[in-house]
Amino acid sequence: MERVLVWDWPVRVFHGLLVVGFASAAGIALGLGDDSTSFWLHAVIGLGMAMAVLLRVVWGLMGSRHARFTSWLPGPRAVVRYFLRVLSGRGERHMGHNPGSAGAIVLIMLLTLGLAGSGVAMARGVHGVKDAHEFMAWALVAVVGLHIAGVLLHMVMHRENIVASMLHGRKRAETDAERGQGISASHRTLGALMGIITLAWTGALWWSYNPATGVTKVPIVGTDLKIGDATEGEPEPADGD
Repeated sequence: MERVLVWDWPVRVFHGLLVVGFASAAGIALGLGDDSTSFWLHAVIGLGMAMAVLLRVVWGLMGSRHARFTSWLPGPRAVVRYFLRVLSGRGERHMGHNPGSAGAIVLIMLLTLGLAGSGVAMARGVHGVKDAHEFMAWALVAVVGLHIAGVLLHMVMHRENIVASMLHGRKRAETDAERGQGISASHRTLGALMGIITLAWTGALWWSYNPATGVTKVPIVGTDLKIGDATEGEPEPADGD
């Protein structure tokens, strides 16, 4: 049995950034609540995740074989057909993303961007988006949960540790056709660049946050966003208010 390179570094870095970002943002929201003095970090992490998604979109248009959307972006019928085969015990194995995981990834990316957009709208004082933000947040939790369940099911059905494959980038190839689906370049430098840009963007949001005003400055754009509660200089409420 031969192991061939399937996942390049940009895909693996993106996956790692999203896992860490989701766990951190969800942990702050569910563990500390939006009344916590540290809740502003939830917004910073969310905007960092959005940057990772945007970079992944670029790589999805010009990246290696299994990174490009054209190689794995499924239609609704493909997703339904795949799940029906899984339920019947005949779920096929894919070298790249299977239609189930591909559908989950698309939803995760769209919801991440939707959460970032609605979060920015709330920070800019737009009314009526909080409910949509919370709905998308719970939808993201549900999709991530289903994705994890699908990964575990795949590992049991096909006896393949695809979690490890997302770390080292290789999957087993049992046929000549599968061996032919390997990629020749890992694009390590581009993966590092994706990580550096995402972390620099997130770090700039964190660094410019002013706890006295609860405001941070968006890098490059220069827009001020109020993502936290002011801790100093707020006027005392008048008696009777």
